[in-house]
Amino acid sequence: MAVTYTENYKLGKQENHADKFDMAVITENMDKIDKALSEKVDAEKGKGLLTDDERKKLSGLENYNDTEIKTEIALNRDTVGYQRKNLLDVKSESKTISGITYTVNPDNSITANGTATSNAIFEFSSNVVLPTEKLAFTGNPVGASDSTYRLYLMRSNFTGTTEAGASNDVFFTPQANTSYLFRIVVYSGQTVDNLTFYPMLRKADITDSTYVPYQPSVAEQLAEIRERLAALEGTAL
Repeated sequence: MAVTYTENYKLGKQENHADKFDMAVITENMDKIDKALSEKVDAEKGKGLLTDDERKKLSGLENYNDTEIKTEIALNRDTVGYQRKNLLDVKSESKTISGITYTVNPDNSITANGTATSNAIFEFSSNVVLPTEKLAFTGNPVGASDSTYRLYLMRSNFTGTTEAGASNDVFFTPQANTSYLFRIVVYSGQTVDNLTFYPMLRKADITDSTYVPYQPSVAEQLAEIRERLAALEGTAL
């Protein structure tokens, strides 16, 4: 009987299937298979067909930190071509209220100056519908409190006040079918000098709390384009 051997494990095989196969070759094949498997699998139950080196690589994934990947997903999930971090737009213009001048800066931060003759409430954004997922709210200067000054949000029916974090994140989950308004208040009798607020709402998966200005969503950009096109209808180009 002519016997040839496989390339990798050198297992014997017969070329002429009409011949009776040699039991010695079968036994030899079993010994080779047993040896090959013993080198791939240890005696610990449930390990599967992995080498020790392969198991070592996989063990490194047990404590894998996916924070960076989650941040990138959160930044890009509702944009095309750029990253969007700050979900909070400042829609009001600069104004003076009860002795406090609120200046909306080019980066959408807000600077307050003056002495409040009464509670100087500056509502810079209203009727805002937010995604119903966990968000982080930041932007208060150090020293913010319910007796000095503060940046806060509340539901449009004037309930459920949430104060923004200063050096910390304040997390909350907006309610469905609910709109929100955003305010800054300098309380009566308080004097502020170039006090700047940095209003920002970001998805909680984005761990970097560094302030960046608001950028519109893709849906908002498309709506603006439609408005511009509608305004051009009937206009000679």
